[in-house]
Amino acid sequence: MATTSAQDTSFIKEIISTSLLEDSIAWIASNLSPDDVFDDKTLLVYVAQDKVENVFPESELEEWAENNGYTKQ
Repeated sequence: MATTSAQDTSFIKEIISTSLLEDSIAWIASNLSPDDVFDDKTLLVYVAQDKVENVFPESELEEWAENNGYTKQ
């Protein structure tokens, strides 16, 4: 037995969220880090186009600096 187009549409609306993309992006942002999502080349281009403090949280920058011999003044 085949379903009608109207039944298919109704089923999709009930089962799949109408905000699937937005919900997926929110889940990814909450559960994954950028290097889980993007390749190194994409990340480097993004970082090069923005200020480092807008890309990494201050705590992460401080930890990196301490681990690489830099001291906060």
